[in-house]
Formats: sequence, structure tokens, C-alpha cells
Amino acid sequence: YFPGHNGEGTTVRAGEAHCGDNCAGFSEIDTITLDTSWPALRPGPLDILKLSVNGEELNALRGARALLSRRQVCSALVHVVKAQRGWADTPTGIESEQHKFSSELWNLLTGTGDLEISLHLDEDTTRQVSQDDERKRPSTRRIRSASDLDAIFKRDASPHDYIVARQIQ
Repeated sequence: YFPGHNGEGTTVRAGEAHCGDNCAGFSEIDTITLDTSWPALRPGPLDILKLSVNGEELNALRGARALLSRRQVCSALVHVVKAQRGWADTPTGIESEQHKFSSELWNLLTGTGDLEISLHLDEDTTRQVSQDDERKRPSTRRIRSASDLDAIFKRDASPHDYIVARQIQ
């Protein structure tokens, strides 16, 4: 765990590659899956699952596989910039391994969860989007494959870029 932007913290799996000079050591932190914790907290559907876990989005969704398969997740929101950390943190950055990340994320959301996935580019009210980014904001477009997810993770993203998954009616 190390402090990040706006007081965020992150799990560190790959040592100093993530935290550089800010890495003072490692701490074990107990974890619990959403499949285990959510039913104990509220025995109904999870309306919005907003994941902000600094690269651990795929692991969080792995721990929600039962909720997803029972259609207990109505929608999910993931920051592209944060999910990129997990996508980029593949063994030696091998492109085929990065595609496995995108494929598993795609399969968990669309296959297991039966969710429709879109890329939402939010309005840049805080001037954090690069001047070189010419994509229209706000806008939303449907993502149709794991390869589309790869393309999203490969390009520069801003804090206003989101992957949005929602139940198909």
C-alpha cells in the first residue's frame, strides 16, 4: 500500500515498479470478495458497482463472479485510467497477456454478468483531458469486443474516461 493521487492508495503486486521512491514496504491487508461480503450487507441486487481499486478491477470482478452470474449487479463503472494499471501490469508487458486481461474482463462482464459495455467520455470540467485528445465529450459508444477493450487500454486516457457496464433489458 502506498499513498497516491488525492489520498488514494493502491495494492502493490510488482514492487517498486509501481511506487518507486514512495514504496516504504509492504503490508498484508485482509481482503474479502464481493460474493462473500455483499449478501451479508444487503441481500438484494447491487444497483451500481463503482470500482476504483487502482488496477485491481479484474481481481475485484473475479470476486464478484457469483453476483454477476445471478444478475445481482445492475451496472458497473470503472475508471479507464485505473483499469489501465492492471492491464499494463501483465507479466513483462507481453501483448498477448494484456489481451488475456481484456478478454477475461470482457467475459466476466458480458458472459458471466450479461452486461452491455460502453466507453463514456465525460465532459472535461476540470481541464484534465490532454489538448491532443480530440474525442467528443461528453459521448458514449458501445464496446463490442475484448479487442475494443485492448484498444481503449492502449491509448492515453483521462480521469474522465469510464467503462460503463449495464444490464441488458
